[in-house]
Amino acid sequence: MLSTFFCRAFQCCFAVGARFLPWRTPEVFSGEGSLLRAADILRENGLRRPFVIASRRQCADEHFRALQEKLDEQDILLSIFSSVEPNPSVETVEKIAAQYKIDSCDCFLVIGGGSPHILSISLPGYRSEVLMNFLEARGIYTSKSSACKKGGRSHVLEAIGLPANVIDGALRISFSRYTTREDIDALCDALRDAKQSLFPSLH
Repeated sequence: MLSTFFCRAFQCCFAVGARFLPWRTPEVFSGEGSLLRAADILRENGLRRPFVIASRRQCADEHFRALQEKLDEQDILLSIFSSVEPNPSVETVEKIAAQYKIDSCDCFLVIGGGSPHILSISLPGYRSEVLMNFLEARGIYTSKSSACKKGGRSHVLEAIGLPANVIDGALRISFSRYTTREDIDALCDALRDAKQSLFPSLH
């Protein structure tokens, strides 16, 4: 109980102090082969013992195996923690910290995270609130921003350096096993209509 209180207090203090720290702007890699770029980044920075956090399913993925082969070629030794869980407990974090020290690792390589069934998109120049109302009138329900957040801009989108007009036009779309191809087509058609009819002066 005391440790949980301490952790929460630390998080609150850090959240305030983080606003004044000189954070570096993250470099974002995307597209085919982007995961393999991690091997080059490790080598360029002289890192030889990454601690990998990934699920068992991700470790069995062909993209991860390709990364592992490339790291082996560069004599970079992986230490893998695959007992991940949604919303990790304090005990899980402590296990990770202990294993990191035991294996003498020098960096973290975290694969995955987030929710694969949630997609964040943006129509730059179009306010997300207006888009949400337009879609709702067609029976399509979405949320704004990139994650659950009340008011204000997404700190995640700001952190990766996206321009303001992209952040302000962000929508969050959730999928499930009940989502059909027809549902997706209807969403795409509605977004095209929104772009053509809501703000024609921006074209």
